[in-house]
Amino acid sequence: MGNRDLRASSYLGVVDWLKFAGIALIVQGHVAAPLTEWLTPPIYDKQLGVAFFVFAMGVLLARERRPTGWVLGSRLFEVYVYGLAFAVLMSGVGWVSRGDLAESNYLPFAGGINVLFDFFPANPSTWFLGTYLHLLLLWVTLRRVRNWQPVLGFTLAIEVAVRAWVFGHVGGFVAYMLLTNWAGVFVAGLWAGPRVTRAAPRPPSVGRCATWLAALAAWVVVLGAVTRPLVAQATFPFMWLGGRPGAQPALLTSVAVTLWYSGTTWLAAAALRHVAVPPSVQLVARNTLFIFIAHMPVYYALQPLLARLGVPVGASWAILFAACLVGLAAIGEGVRRWLPMDGIKRRALARWEERAGG
Repeated sequence: MGNRDLRASSYLGVVDWLKFAGIALIVQGHVAAPLTEWLTPPIYDKQLGVAFFVFAMGVLLARERRPTGWVLGSRLFEVYVYGLAFAVLMSGVGWVSRGDLAESNYLPFAGGINVLFDFFPANPSTWFLGTYLHLLLLWVTLRRVRNWQPVLGFTLAIEVAVRAWVFGHVGGFVAYMLLTNWAGVFVAGLWAGPRVTRAAPRPPSVGRCATWLAALAAWVVVLGAVTRPLVAQATFPFMWLGGRPGAQPALLTSVAVTLWYSGTTWLAAAALRHVAVPPSVQLVARNTLFIFIAHMPVYYALQPLLARLGVPVGASWAILFAACLVGLAAIGEGVRRWLPMDGIKRRALARWEERAGG
């Protein structure tokens, strides 16, 4: 396949770490939210998991040398296969148990139209599948950019302004799902990608990692100490800072969201690039898409069962976290071996290219 090989041209451990940390934050934020949801107002800490993914996505896309159509096809193939499979599964289960087809799960596959509605799909984490498509289209637009500093500055300014307006006038879910909510951290990843490529590989360093982790911890503590007293309404997916809903509180909230996303992600990446990646982290990272799509259906099935059995809350959280992260990573790995997705994807894309060329 030459330069169209579906594997990365070189291995980036920091991407695996960001994907691992990102999915762990997302799963924990869903199955045991009360533990940490107070840490990062006006956002909820699981949102940082999404920011980690978006940044890592930008890093990898910045390193792409394959044709644009091939990249889009290879990235969307698994998203659509897994996403539609679970949407159909949830429709079947919902129809049998409640007479409900959960049609909202299909909206992300209709060009990501779900981002225009002020709610999440029935499988809530799949809201991102629509935004994922929009991020890819943004990459297509920016692919030829070489001077990233002004683009990043402009993107952050637009992000803050648009998020504030949509949050105040349309609704929190739309402000959260729109491309503009994630554009800053995505463009930061596009900017960082070439820098990572040019940098000479460094061996793992406990000292450098510890220094950056200390900076990350200080950032979280200080920013949380500043924003926590400003919370006026603990709404979801963004809390209102600085007073009742209005233009100034919306702008203040939007600025704080960007600080949490961009600052935390950058510091986390700076720390994690100095750590070796163990096989367990690689396994989870390989299966983050499967975990991301499947963990909420698994949570919906297990949580009521554990409650009926009288399992204590803390133990229930631990069981749910293990099942939704470790268990689904193992199942996803089994699916990958049983269903050789890379081979299927490669053949499908080659066939598409032949037909397009003919």
